[in-house]
Amino acid sequence: MNLINILGAAQGLFLAAILSFRKANSTANRVLAAALVAFSLGILSTVFYATGGYLKFPHFIGLTFSFPFLYGPIIYLYARIVFAGGRGFRRTYWLHFLPFFLVVLYQTPFFFESGGDKIRFFLSLGQRFDLSIINQLKIAHGFAYVFLTIRLIRRRVGELKNAFSNVERINLSWLRNIAVIVTLVWGSAALLHLLEAFAGLRKEIDDLISGVTSLSIYALGYLGLRQKGIFWPSSLAAPGPERDVQPCVHDDRVAAEKTKYAKSGLTRERAQEVLRSLLTLMDKENPYADDQLTIQDLAEALAVSPHHLSEIINTHLGKNFYDFVNDYRVEEVKRRLADPRSRAVTLLAIALDSGFNSKSSFNSVFKKNTGLTPSEYRKRLKSTSDSSNPSG
Repeated sequence: MNLINILGAAQGLFLAAILSFRKANSTANRVLAAALVAFSLGILSTVFYATGGYLKFPHFIGLTFSFPFLYGPIIYLYARIVFAGGRGFRRTYWLHFLPFFLVVLYQTPFFFESGGDKIRFFLSLGQRFDLSIINQLKIAHGFAYVFLTIRLIRRRVGELKNAFSNVERINLSWLRNIAVIVTLVWGSAALLHLLEAFAGLRKEIDDLISGVTSLSIYALGYLGLRQKGIFWPSSLAAPGPERDVQPCVHDDRVAAEKTKYAKSGLTRERAQEVLRSLLTLMDKENPYADDQLTIQDLAEALAVSPHHLSEIINTHLGKNFYDFVNDYRVEEVKRRLADPRSRAVTLLAIALDSGFNSKSSFNSVFKKNTGLTPSEYRKRLKSTSDSSNPSG
């Protein structure tokens, strides 16, 4: 297991060096590189203690004790920077590392102790109540940042659906996978504390955690090297941490509408006018048939800002842009399926002609809207048609 850990740490440091010198998404890559370095040093410290290295080099004892307070913030900030279009590392981001610096400050007197005192301290760790509390805080802190990262991803996906009618080619799975990886690491750490408390299996679970972390290093570096960034419509501001998704509310909430319009500078009368023009455009010109349709495209056709158009769709129709456009696409598919001339045409061909850009997105959206898969819907139509024309 020690060899696996050493190889994992070496791989992590190697990938960190590669990421640090990549020009594309440079800020995000450097943050991810910092995460890989922190994980790698944490793994090496496991080998250091497991092989008795602390007896030969006692002054290295405790150097990585505070590192778990880095893992969560680094991954969370990596996600924020990626979603912000690679903008620089803000000064306020350093506040996320305050727990780390506080623990380092708490450790400072220990760093000046003699080697013998450090060894005795290490051997009596289980008797230190203060360190036990800090270890519990590490778990809570880690899971808190896992929650923040997952929530951030979910919110940004909502923003994407307010800008694009197809999001399948904007692949966020790598970022979700990173959140899953970090969750596994913290889940393993939580398991350690539970089994250590009730079954005394510290060594076995230490090996498990180090193994999971080693594999995580490989995965983190691989995902970071593959990701190409996220690009937003030029007329939409890159989503920052303070910007929220427009809420979907129904048009009977007049007071809320007036407040929102007052803030955005869009009058209620102008909103109604744009809405009528939008619905007319969708019915007569069928822009939804373009699988690359964005809210910016429709906004330009209607001479309105993308922000205002998104606000109108959210407020008056209770939908985001993605659902609004795909509802039209589903209706177009249903219309074509009802046409006897389409019986020889494949479902995928009809879907692509209606604006969907993949079979998976078509199946998912269609079932969400109708409660049936496209195949089931077509069979039901055929069955209904045959029963109404028994002689045909």
